[in-house]
Formats: sequence, structure tokens, C-alpha cells
Amino acid sequence: MSALCMPPSRALPTLALLALSLLGLRGAPLAAEPPAAAKPGDTIGWVQPVTAAYEAAAREKKPLMICINSERVDGGRVEAAAKELREATYKDPAVVTRSREFVCCFLTSGGSSDDFGELRARYQIEGLIVSPQHIFAFPDGTLIGRHEYWPHGTGERSVKALLGLMDGALARVKAQAGLPPTPPTPAPGATPEAAPLPAPGGGDAATVQQQLLLAVAEGPAERRKEALRRLLFEDKDGTNLQALLGLWPQLVAAKDVAAQVDVVRALGRPGLVAATPLLGEALEAKDVELRANAAVSLEYVGDPAAADALKGRLDREKDELVLCHVMRALGRCAAADPEKGGRSSARSALDKRVASSKTEALSCAATIGLAYFDKDPAAARALEEHLQKVGVPAFGRRGGQGANTQKRTYLAWALAEVGDPKSSEFMRKKMLPAMDNVDGGWLVQGIRTFYDAVADVCEGKAEQMATVEGGVQFVIRGAETPLKDDARRGRDDAGFTPLADWDPGAGGQGGPGGFPGGLPGGNPGAGGFPGMPGGQGGPR
Repeated sequence: MSALCMPPSRALPTLALLALSLLGLRGAPLAAEPPAAAKPGDTIGWVQPVTAAYEAAAREKKPLMICINSERVDGGRVEAAAKELREATYKDPAVVTRSREFVCCFLTSGGSSDDFGELRARYQIEGLIVSPQHIFAFPDGTLIGRHEYWPHGTGERSVKALLGLMDGALARVKAQAGLPPTPPTPAPGATPEAAPLPAPGGGDAATVQQQLLLAVAEGPAERRKEALRRLLFEDKDGTNLQALLGLWPQLVAAKDVAAQVDVVRALGRPGLVAATPLLGEALEAKDVELRANAAVSLEYVGDPAAADALKGRLDREKDELVLCHVMRALGRCAAADPEKGGRSSARSALDKRVASSKTEALSCAATIGLAYFDKDPAAARALEEHLQKVGVPAFGRRGGQGANTQKRTYLAWALAEVGDPKSSEFMRKKMLPAMDNVDGGWLVQGIRTFYDAVADVCEGKAEQMATVEGGVQFVIRGAETPLKDDARRGRDDAGFTPLADWDPGAGGQGGPGGFPGGLPGGNPGAGGFPGMPGGQGGPR
């Protein structure tokens, strides 16, 4: 997921006239019958160029969906997320059906400068233009929302995500026109909507519990998720939880993986140790998505009793992202163990993985696991040793920092998280002096500021942690293997925030998540690399 490297161009001279001609046309879209269901092989009816799409949207009183999608980005790299959208998601019958309520425009890096000039002028887009990207607008062209990147995986997950964006845009248009909302698009394989759930606090508690359990077992997905939320939030004495745990064998026997995933995610709550055995069982499942969510939920629960199951999974897990989740969960659970033996064994296992992992993502995940060992001198010494071996950046002719850029950054951040006072001396006497001989232009000052902030945090200056985290988020932007996937997203109501829970796809230089100011003339941004000029460039 990256930028198309499309330079800014002049706004079209017709823009002002077009805007005037569309003035006042945001009102009522046509109250037509629902579109006919698409058949396999049907495709979206794309309108080009973009000016023609805006004119069609105004004429037909339909919202506009602009899909920016390029086969290759960053000078030739194949963009996998864009390929998934082109070859699968946009061709899904449910997406094609819903597209008939929009005017749809498809743009690639081969699009004309006029197309992108129109978008820049309308929506004040500066700098590089991201691919993949989806722009939704009212019939008069007024922006509904702009969604950069595509972190939603493949297959059904990607289809569901796009349908959700399309349904949201339609809801905005219809609400503004005073029309009833469009029913949500059924996801692939979804069953018809069942009876509504019982009202909270109404009826006999045992009856309500059985109705909620039935909704969990039978779906559909949104109804099941709401039933799970109700079962756990309305549980006064633990009986709902025990009943839910008792339902698990039935879901396994039915091979209902979707329901199992939803249950596993719902059980990912701090201190919910009664769920540990079930989550440990799910950790051994054949389905990759189920194992991934089980590992993340164990991290949320934080039960020291789960450490053995997680450590045992290290050598058996073959999926890279699942293994990343397992190592992070191991750190969280083992760090909470009051027994020194359990802590030491897990810490040693993670320490070994930092050095021996074959990919940078796995090494970084092991580092995040060690970061949970708050004020643990042994963890701090292990991290210092790894950081010294990696060394300071070696900038090449093209300005890159060379190998292990993310690993180096995560190791320094983890030292700040562990917060052992002696690590401050290590940063000031080992890492910062080593930067004296590094020639990397303006980036060197930012790295110095980053290292200095790590030392400050280890000395007890907690307010400097924002600078440390900003440095990591700058470096991981555009990571080839993100450490945050769908197993980690959508858990905001769980009451816990895992360490390093950042999304590499968020923000860009000079936008949300860009550079905070640190040099003369810099403007502050949010969560970017320290010590850099603010407001540089555009989204990436």
C-alpha cells in the first residue's frame, strides 16, 4: 500500500464553472427500486474521465465512488492490496450489486493529469496520491469520505470492508435527503436476518440468556456479535460466561469457524482468566484466523497460566503473523507471572527469537514481547545487547537506513517501555556517541532526538514517551509485513491497549500521523518522527 507518485497539477479551468452548475444539487437522490442483483461475471460500470463521473452523479442524483488503483507503485513494486481489489473485491456480485446505486470511476497511475488535478482541487489533496484509495462524494461532488490504503486483507474480509464503506456513504446521502436507509448489504454467505434480541433487563434472566446463546450459535454475524457483547457486559455473577464456555464444544462440532472467531474475540478482555483454557484450545486450531485471534485475545486477558501454551506454540506455528501475535501474548502473560522461573523462561525464549528470527517482523514482535517486562533489569540488558549488535543506521546513497531499520527502532522503544534506569546510561554512552560519525542529513538529528527521548524515559521522564512512540510510528509506516492485522483491529471496547498497537497504514508525511516539528520553522503534527520539519510532503 503506497503512493502512486503522482505530482500535483494545476486545477482544471472548468472546475469553477462545474462547481457552480452543480450548486444545490446535493438534495434528494432518486428513490428508485433496489438495483437488480448482479450475477457472477457482471462487472461495475465504470465512468471515465473523472469530470464525466461528477457530471453523471449530479445528473442521476447518485453518490460517487472513485477507486484509485495502480498495478505498480513506488517505481515498479507490485501492490498486492490493489491487485486483490481489482481481481476479486470489485468483481464480487454483492459489490457489483451495490455499485449500481453509485456512479463509479476507476483511476490508475496512467490516468490523465486532468483527472488528478480535479481531485486535488476539489478535496485539497497535496503531495503524493495513495493507491489503493477510495473517495466517496455526494451527488454534487461534496466529499463524504476519503479512505487511503487497504488494510482489510483478502477474500470475504475485503468484500465486507468495501460493502461497509459503500453502505456508510449511501446512508449519509439518504439521511441528508430524508429517505429511509438502505438495508445493509448481506455479506457473502450471510443468512437472513433473525428475530430481534431481547431487550436489556427485560424478561426472565435465564430465558434471556438462552435467547442470547441461541443468537451466538445461529448468527447472523452482527446479531451474534451483539449477543456476545450482551452476554459479557450483562453478566453479574459469571453465569453467562460459564454458559458461553459451555456452548463452545457445539460450535466446534458444527465447524462454525466464523462463530468460533467471534467468541474468541469477545473473550479477549483483561483478567478474564476463566476463558484461558478455551483460548488455549483455539490456539491449536487448524484455521489461521482462529489461531491469530486466540493469540491476541490471550494477550488481552494477560493470564500467566497461558504462558506455557504460548511458549509451546513458538516452534509449531508456521504462519508468520500468528507467530508474531503469539510472541507478543507470551510477553504480556509471562511478565504478569509472580514466579521468577516462569518469567525467566519466557524472557529467554523471546530473547532468543529477537536474534534468530528470519524476518524483521518476527524479530520486532519478539521485541514487543520483551517490552512487557516492566522494570525488569534482565530484559533491559538483553535489549541493550541486541541494539548494540544491530548498531546505528548506515545510510546508503539513496538515503535509506540500511538493514534492520524497524528492528533497531523497536529495540530502542522497548528499552523505554521496560524503563530500567541503567538503560539511560547505555543510550547516552553507547548509542548517541555512535551517531557522531553517521552522515545521514536531516534524519540524523531526528534519530538523535529519538535516542535522547528513550534515555529521558528511562530516567523517569514519562512525558517523553510520546516522542519515542512518534519515532517508531514514522519508521514503520509502509512496513511490508504490518504487525497489526484484522485480528487486532476492532477491539476498542475491550478495556486494554496492547503495546505497540500501531497501524502502519495510518497517516503520512505532513498529514495525520506525520512529522511533529522539532527544527526551526517546524509545525507540530501527530505521532510522527521526532526532530523533523513539520508539514513535509503528502500522504504515503
